[in-house]
Amino acid sequence: MKNISSYILENSSGIRVCLSPAGASIQSVEMNGLSGIFTDVALPQTSPPDGSYAGCTLAPYAGRIAGGMLPIDGKMHSLCPNEGKNQLHGGMHNLSHMLWQSEPRVTKEDTQSIAFHAALAHDVDGFPGNREFTTRYTLCENRLDIHLEATTDRPSRVNLSNHTYWNLSGDFTRDASDHRLWIASDEVYVNNEEQLVIGKWDTADSCFDFRAPREIGSPHAMVHPQLRLALGYNHSFVLRSQPQDEPSAMLVHPASGRRLKLFTDQLCMVVYSGGYLDPSNCAVALEPQEHPYAPAITHQPDLVFDPEHPYHRHIAFVLDTVPT
Repeated sequence: MKNISSYILENSSGIRVCLSPAGASIQSVEMNGLSGIFTDVALPQTSPPDGSYAGCTLAPYAGRIAGGMLPIDGKMHSLCPNEGKNQLHGGMHNLSHMLWQSEPRVTKEDTQSIAFHAALAHDVDGFPGNREFTTRYTLCENRLDIHLEATTDRPSRVNLSNHTYWNLSGDFTRDASDHRLWIASDEVYVNNEEQLVIGKWDTADSCFDFRAPREIGSPHAMVHPQLRLALGYNHSFVLRSQPQDEPSAMLVHPASGRRLKLFTDQLCMVVYSGGYLDPSNCAVALEPQEHPYAPAITHQPDLVFDPEHPYHRHIAFVLDTVPT
């Protein structure tokens, strides 16, 4: 994927977003701080395809599937594993590491947008259906909207997200655990040693309680057995239903005053605090997506995805500053 063209979205707000058709990904996001200094706050991929999935659209299926076994339309399907015996983010031919087709950039007054398209044929990595995917980015003032869409010609499963890592200091050589995080969540899925979901807990009064803003790397949290499994957080939080004008999560870097507010209609959000990045914990990923597939959990919501039920989900990042 050498010499791939990138696309810039920018407007009078001063925010500048660099996008790539490689994984329909966010390569950089430049924003202001209280000091008046603009800096890139989104971790780029170093050498695509990159095992960090930095900035990429996760498709066709975000997250891990135990043993690569997934029920679809009443039948158990055997999916191709790409992480031991399990499947991660849709298998070996996942679209995060593929080149998407791009539309011409559209500019209308102070709004700019671009869309990327990709397709997967029936039975690629075990998923049924000829499927088509679209990721559309729109920048208006200080808001970056991401619209994720998919269609299929037969019943299948889909779970799309964006995997941007954030360090609002702009310095990816430093730890991001001093960022303050708030999440509209009362429940979290917990994992085993393979990062597969084995249960669901209340977040109240635990290391998963972000109902009030607090530092990600609070010392008492890092000694918890769940967090030792992934050198920090790698957990799916169940999001409360929020009014359209209220965020589902918020990330703040107090020293620079930079703030990210996340809006979404997704049902959950994975928080990955970057324990396996280099350097460790240099950025945090906030990945809105569907409920993780977890056979150990009963009564899980099951998204219907078939020719009569196309997939539409929305994520928005609002970037601004707050006094500290």
